[in-house]
Amino acid sequence: MPFGLKSALCVGVLVTAFTASTHAQLQRCPLITQITLEECRTLEKLFFDTDGPNWINIRGWLRSNQPCEWYGITCKSEGWPRRITKIDLSGNDLTGPLPGELSRLTELRELRIDNSGPGLRFRKLTGNLPAVLGQLEHLEVLLLGDNDFTGSIPLEYGGLSNLREFSLANSNLTGPIPESFSKLQSLEQLDLSGNQLAGAIPEQLGTLTALTALDLSENLLSGSVPDALGYLTDLRSLNLGGNDLTGTFPHAIANLKRIIWLSFADNNLTGPLPLQTARFASTIISCDLEGNSLCIPDNPAFEELGAGPICGLPKERSCRVCAGADCDALDAIFASTDGKSWSTSTGWLATESPCDWHGIGCVDDRVTSLILPDNALGGILPNALAQLSRLQHLDLAGNRLGGAVPESLATLTALSDLNLSNNHLTGTVSLPIASLGLRTQTCDLSDNPGLCLPDEPDYRALGELTICGLELSPLCGQYPLAEMSDLRIEPLERSARLLWKVLAPAEGIRFDIEKVSGQDVTVIGSTQGLMEAPTAYFFEAADLAPGIHTFQVRQVSPSGASRVTGPVSITLYQVGVTVDGPYPNPFRTHTRLTLIAGSMLTLQVEVFDVTGRRIQTLYNGQPALHNPWTLQFGHASLPGGTYFIRVTASGSKTQTFQVQHIR
Repeated sequence: MPFGLKSALCVGVLVTAFTASTHAQLQRCPLITQITLEECRTLEKLFFDTDGPNWINIRGWLRSNQPCEWYGITCKSEGWPRRITKIDLSGNDLTGPLPGELSRLTELRELRIDNSGPGLRFRKLTGNLPAVLGQLEHLEVLLLGDNDFTGSIPLEYGGLSNLREFSLANSNLTGPIPESFSKLQSLEQLDLSGNQLAGAIPEQLGTLTALTALDLSENLLSGSVPDALGYLTDLRSLNLGGNDLTGTFPHAIANLKRIIWLSFADNNLTGPLPLQTARFASTIISCDLEGNSLCIPDNPAFEELGAGPICGLPKERSCRVCAGADCDALDAIFASTDGKSWSTSTGWLATESPCDWHGIGCVDDRVTSLILPDNALGGILPNALAQLSRLQHLDLAGNRLGGAVPESLATLTALSDLNLSNNHLTGTVSLPIASLGLRTQTCDLSDNPGLCLPDEPDYRALGELTICGLELSPLCGQYPLAEMSDLRIEPLERSARLLWKVLAPAEGIRFDIEKVSGQDVTVIGSTQGLMEAPTAYFFEAADLAPGIHTFQVRQVSPSGASRVTGPVSITLYQVGVTVDGPYPNPFRTHTRLTLIAGSMLTLQVEVFDVTGRRIQTLYNGQPALHNPWTLQFGHASLPGGTYFIRVTASGSKTQTFQVQHIR
């Protein structure tokens, strides 16, 4: 006989002999009286169906006649025979199908065969989940996460009315989330993350008002987020990230006042966060809405929430909450008249219906009146104002509006009242606007020093020497104001530089630099001269405290006409470096810091692990002044654990932030 074959036969004989001797040592159920024969046979089947001889820990199993002392088994302390109340074999290398006979353990309170935790486990439970486990009416804990099941979640599990903790996370399950889960009224924690569950999130989950943690992340769930989740007011943790959810962010989520961990990351949600929702999201300890098409408007109503991102979403100038027919025009008005500096802008660009905004009146959801007198409006009136086709009443008196009266206003055929008095409007009132003034019931353009009506035949033909409070003037238009480029502003350490150009020659023009604070306007400097060619100008506003500063430049002609360019605003931050974040913290994929340098400095941002070893340098250089920017830390292969982000800036105190990475 060949040597190799002879060796193989010998090994086979030894293995057979070992197995036979091992089984001979097993304590069979007829010899066990501590528990019922039926419960003993159930444990015996669990042992052999899941490859018990190769479990990590088999202390006592079928080798002792005291099954209540076997590893992972707990029994009632009273009564005889004793009844099994708990099975905990988590991380014990069970593999094979989970036997349905476990349903015979009628006093079972806890079943834990979960493979989550440190280390990678290759031996897992397989096959379908036994539907008969839904008969365990006393079951309070069912943790079967990180296994390799097939098929869907049995509808019968909705019958586990006493269940408090339920996890089937990362177990390869398919199909929908059963609507029968609405019967689990005692449920406090539900984790179905990391499967391939599809379909909509059942509205019925909103009836599980005892829930404190709900994790449906990393599945294939689709449709909109049900508003019914807003009824889960005891929730501390809600994770719906990594699905295919669509629609807008549900307003009802703002009802979850006790939430501390929220993620809708990596879905297909769209639209802006309304102010109430954004205000709610900004207070959550850990919040992640990235990976969607959600946005946060950049307007004054949201400034109270801070300069940094909210739940990972930066503020966007292009993001709009308003959804009505007149929204484009209202957006343009807000932007052109420096809406951020208005005295009152309640509701503007922050809620869906402009009919609820300050100063706006509507009929049938269309704007019919715009009443904003003495409200610190600056800048110029945009041509888009004429898009408010149903406008009847326009009152912007007592503001800081400059430039010309847009000729496009003459197309507002429904306009009956026009008041633009006591502003800084300039130039010649066009003939169509003069005709409009005679057509309206009331019209007032007075107290605009640079605005005039020319004494010309076409204007005299209108039959009035005074129109909208202005008299025809033979001097109108003789002293033109200069054509200026847009006013720009650049930040310095504790100051700001204003820059502008004159694009055509103009004689005797004086430029007054004005600082704007609410309705207060203060001249902080002037420059004057004869310009023979396009000339660049600049002015430095010094000794500025941290905060928002607004400036404008007023040009004044020898005739007293004036025109305002601007306003422009800039935010100056504290000297040194300001750090916002890290957020989210703890984090699953990555965390971010927003940094702002308030002075010229060299900045280094490094990451260390708990041993003090530097694992990454996020930044090393000189950042731009007063410019918020974001650094991101985290990657797919990053081990879970604690990390320290150290921010070192020249001339400033070193800042260290502890972050927790959860795998």
